[in-house]
Amino acid sequence: MKNNNGLVVTILVATVVLGGALVYLGTQVGCDSDALKAAVIDGVAEYVEGPAPAEQPDAEPLSMDELIDDDAVLGDPNAPVTIVEFSEYQCPYCSKFYNDAYQELKEKYVETGKVKLVFRDFPLSFHEGAYPAALAAECVRDQLGDEGYFAMHDKLFENQDRLNGDAEAVAIALEGFARDVEVDPDVYKECMASDKFQMEIFADVSAGQAVGVSGTPSFLINGTLLVGAQPFENFEQIIEAELAK
Repeated sequence: MKNNNGLVVTILVATVVLGGALVYLGTQVGCDSDALKAAVIDGVAEYVEGPAPAEQPDAEPLSMDELIDDDAVLGDPNAPVTIVEFSEYQCPYCSKFYNDAYQELKEKYVETGKVKLVFRDFPLSFHEGAYPAALAAECVRDQLGDEGYFAMHDKLFENQDRLNGDAEAVAIALEGFARDVEVDPDVYKECMASDKFQMEIFADVSAGQAVGVSGTPSFLINGTLLVGAQPFENFEQIIEAELAK
């Protein structure tokens, strides 16, 4: 199971862009510090429902295999179309995607073996419940695999309002969701207390920034960037074009 505590520190030497200011991450900030956590996820503007699908700039073709990393996968691993979603659990537009296009995508493409969806964490600093929710989902996956991960994923989006309380209230809610999907509560608590998947979450944010993600939700569909809580038809257009190749 994915424990990336041994990730090379250079993954963290990422650049966060906000209003033209650059925040450099390096050895001057401890890897286990709150300052580093804030630096990784701070300053990323939440995207408010964008217009049409964004075009990829001229660059080297994206390797979807590399972009998948070792994150949770929903659907047939051999599906011809891959959607990598950069998202977070407290973002209202991510919830809108979950309640609308996601359900149609699952029914028409994921459950028929045409699409696999990979979820990567992109918690935003001004959503204080987003990071602990991402960590909780990773701790569930550590015990229950991808199926358990997406059960927790669904719980989080369907109870998003529970992430808006203070830290203690959010922690209680997250533990309740984890128990609902039948984790071993003691193992879960140990995972959360150790911040076991901190580096994994940081790596997801860094990977998203490297491919042009600046807000949530954002999607890479076989290399095509689609930004915002887009309607199902916009996903369908790209997917069908990919399937026709």
